Amino acid sequence: MDTIPVSEAEARLDELVDKADREHDHFILTHNGRERAILVGISEWESIQETMSVFANQRLREELTQTAADDAAGNLTTHEEMTAIMIQRLNPGSRLRDSGRLPT
Repeated sequence: MDTIPVSEAEARLDELVDKADREHDHFILTHNGRERAILVGISEWESIQETMSVFANQRLREELTQTAADDAAGNLTTHEEMTAIMIQRLNPGSRLRDSGRLPT
C-alpha cells in the first residue's frame, strides 16, 4: 500500500483509480503529512463492507465458527449426499437407485 500526498494523487488520479480497480492496489492519501484517506477500488470496498456486515452479525459469526469446527472434524456432506438430499426435498416421493445415480 503506497502513501501518496493528495496533491500528487490529484495529478495521477486516473492512473491510481485504474490500479485500484484492476490490480486491487490501495493508496493512503496524506495532506500536510497526515494520513487522511484511503483510495480503494469499488469491488474491494464492497468486499470490505460485506466482511464488516458478517462480523456485525453475531448469529452468522456463530454459524461460520460452527462450520469451521465441522470442517476440521470432518463432519461434511459429500456432493453425492447433498444431491440425494436435494432430490428428496424436491421430489419427496422419488427414490434414488442404490447405485446413487439420479432417477431417469
